[in-house]
Amino acid sequence: MGHLLTERHNCATHVTQVIRQSAVTLERILRNAENYLRVLSLVIMNSATYHRLLLNCSTGSENCDTILC
Repeated sequence: MGHLLTERHNCATHVTQVIRQSAVTLERILRNAENYLRVLSLVIMNSATYHRLLLNCSTGSENCDTILC
């Protein structure tokens, strides 16, 4: 009976370790995804700003050359 309890304990310990490792991996994946989305958001905002500047230039904004250079 003691042998069976030891096997169950070892199995439970192993399963717990696998679950913890999976949680750590998932946390890393989510953190990477969050960082990726943050960078993508900045790229989109910068593109929108640049597009707005180009539109201003096409309508004859006074300081067009200064802003784009």
